[in-house]
Amino acid sequence: MKPISSKSNATNSGEILSFSDNFVDIGVSTDCNKRFRKSMEDAHVVISDYLGLSGCCYLAVFDGHAGAQSSRACAAHLHVILANLLKDTTGGGINIQEALAKSFEKMDELLKEMKINHSGSTAVVAVCGYVQDGRLCNYKRGLERHLFVANVGDSRAVGSVSGTPSSNNRAGIDSQTHAESCADESSNNATEINPDAHGNACSNEPAHTENIPEETASVRTVADTQWIAQRLSYDHKGTDENEKKRVANAGGIIMNNRVNGMLAVTRSLGDLFMKEYVVGSPYTTDTTLTPNHHAVILASDGLWDVCTDENAVELVRSATSNKQNALECSTELLTHAIQELSADNLTVIVCLFKH
Repeated sequence: MKPISSKSNATNSGEILSFSDNFVDIGVSTDCNKRFRKSMEDAHVVISDYLGLSGCCYLAVFDGHAGAQSSRACAAHLHVILANLLKDTTGGGINIQEALAKSFEKMDELLKEMKINHSGSTAVVAVCGYVQDGRLCNYKRGLERHLFVANVGDSRAVGSVSGTPSSNNRAGIDSQTHAESCADESSNNATEINPDAHGNACSNEPAHTENIPEETASVRTVADTQWIAQRLSYDHKGTDENEKKRVANAGGIIMNNRVNGMLAVTRSLGDLFMKEYVVGSPYTTDTTLTPNHHAVILASDGLWDVCTDENAVELVRSATSNKQNALECSTELLTHAIQELSADNLTVIVCLFKH
């Protein structure tokens, strides 16, 4: 299970990667953005045949802050931790989403063991593969194909879907800490949809639900076809009302939209000196893929600070309509971010699904 692309050692140089098999076409583009940043604190991982399974891949973007120690460690270890947990999904063990949530918890524990106390990292992780009896398995005709996503912080995953979201998608499955914090808030409705800092609607459901609400998908017409930008992650930021309440209940405060006036994200891996407020419990989603699902974009906030979900999907759809591959799509998004004067490190992964 060797990564085909892993930038766990932060450097200032950019990187491009192209990978394609019978199931996906993946492109990765990165840039330190030297005009605004002296060093690269992002890290990423791409693994094909994850767990030794055909048709299964692992994608991850980590955006470090206060140094690259945490993002490097996450890129080096999280996929291994998750693989070990997924091996235990037999005999009534934890399901795949629970394994994702548990892997984030164990990564936080490992960072503590490594004594990385003052560095932190956002994370967005996606696992795409075929599922049988609740387990990831080798490709076989007739099996459902799923996309599992987990995130903390403001690194984001956005899907490109034609038509309306499939009714057999499941989303809004938060880890225990987020579920308990939302349940404690009597003013929060379990099916309430709250806009994030960019004005896009996101699900904030504390427990299992059956469908991704249509409000989570922003619609943009591209080339006379209706395409949907479907948010598959949740921005954990100091501007989010639910996160403000959670931090306050834990004894922290939000000053200038930052936790204790310091961190802009309210969830991360690492940041152990503020762990009681900046938790590592991820938001997770499980999407059943259909031929309507075109792509998923994973990126650090260097992209999302200057690009809406809809614009990202539009750029990818436009590129693929011109026969461009995933690498050309990721490069197009990165170039767009630089042209829009993004002031942060940039990491963009585009995964095009083959059906």
